[in-house]
Amino acid sequence: MTTLFASGDPAQVRVFLGLSVGPAVTMASLSASAWDLTIPGATGPSRLLGAHPTGDRWVPQVLVSQATTGLQIQVPWDYEMPATVDCRPGGLEVVFDKVFSSESSRSLAPGIVLHSFAMGTVAGPEAAWDVTVRPGSARVVPVAASELPASSLHGGGTKGTGGVLGLLSGLVGLARSAGSGPTLAPVSEMASASGAVAAVNGGYFSWSDRLPVGLLEVGGRAISGPLFGRAAIALWPGAPRIARVESQPWVELPDQESAEIDFLNFPPQEDALMLYTPAWGERTRSQPRDGSFEVGVAASGRVVGEGEADLGIPPGGFVLAGTGPLGRWLEARVRRGDRIVLHPDIGAFWGDRPDVMGGGPILVRDGRVDIEDEHFPDDILGGRDPRTAIGVRPDGTIVIVGVEGDQAHESVGMTLLELAHFMVERGVADAMNLDGGGSTTIWAQGAVLNRPSDGSERAVADALVVIPHAAAGRTGRTE
Repeated sequence: MTTLFASGDPAQVRVFLGLSVGPAVTMASLSASAWDLTIPGATGPSRLLGAHPTGDRWVPQVLVSQATTGLQIQVPWDYEMPATVDCRPGGLEVVFDKVFSSESSRSLAPGIVLHSFAMGTVAGPEAAWDVTVRPGSARVVPVAASELPASSLHGGGTKGTGGVLGLLSGLVGLARSAGSGPTLAPVSEMASASGAVAAVNGGYFSWSDRLPVGLLEVGGRAISGPLFGRAAIALWPGAPRIARVESQPWVELPDQESAEIDFLNFPPQEDALMLYTPAWGERTRSQPRDGSFEVGVAASGRVVGEGEADLGIPPGGFVLAGTGPLGRWLEARVRRGDRIVLHPDIGAFWGDRPDVMGGGPILVRDGRVDIEDEHFPDDILGGRDPRTAIGVRPDGTIVIVGVEGDQAHESVGMTLLELAHFMVERGVADAMNLDGGGSTTIWAQGAVLNRPSDGSERAVADALVVIPHAAAGRTGRTE
């Protein structure tokens, strides 16, 4: 060997080995930590032995050593990437491609396919998975951890119930059989309990209250309400829809005055009107504050209790709670025995009462990247993290994506912009982000596929599960 040149750019690292005589044979091998090349019978001067920096982050140096069998060229790397050897006049050029993509796939059930991606980018390695669900092959539905065990994962029990009682039972989960209260559970547990073949984590949630933050409806029952007009996906059969939910539930008081609900099953806020259902727990768990006032409303719509804070939530009913001026407004207008009419309005927005999972922000509209902030913090909008997303193709095929992250040598994660472009590459017309970071979990046929960034699977408030039609009867769900 007479010369060695090594250099890197965002896409490639090139190493040129000058040879006085062309090699008759070269033998290359690779491992998780390095690429190795042996040039049998070749020798090199001492000045070329040792380490040669490339200036590249991921392929930082070339190591040259002399062995009895010939020259040994070792190129340590932080992750495995394609390498090609090209014999040229006067030597060899080795090219390492840092930008690449490989894909494999396997069927999980008829119409349901898991794709696995290993990619190289200018930012580093990325590992991702998607599950594609063709229309008519499965139900993609949200499952709340508080709805476990599997016997409580059905949407029945409210059909045919009319009047105020029917409205309330649909909104607050009168027929819910679990009764376990707010809780968190791993995606794998929710997936296994529902008879799913695949699942991912769902929307955002509160660690302290163990409840979703943002819209969640399971089987037509509202678990939590819209927040900041963020994105949600309606998962009725045949026509999934992603949109920002701008409408809010509202109440009508005895004097025909009305008011919009600011928060549904959400920690108490200043100067706000809040609604608490049994999905929140047995009591509102609020503390007295300026102007706070609460009324308990039975399933019949009648006011059965009132107080300053921490009111009990009637079974099948709800508590209407106000703080500041709205608390004083409520106290001046409502008495025990009055009737309060609750108008969900969420169903009117969707045109039905489907399963709905909130998240955000929207990533793709009409096949083009279109990201809005939706009042999310900078770490979600601008960070490079593990990610979870869902999209819908023009033919109704659902695409669920999980991206591994925070694994420096395996997967660095994606920015929201990169995730949006990845969703476009997967052929979606519309897509939205879901909770990410340590919550990101993608599960298929009994195994968690990614390495969660917490080091182990995180317990979350809800999940999206894929239930083949052959298994749908086991959950009690019907079309």
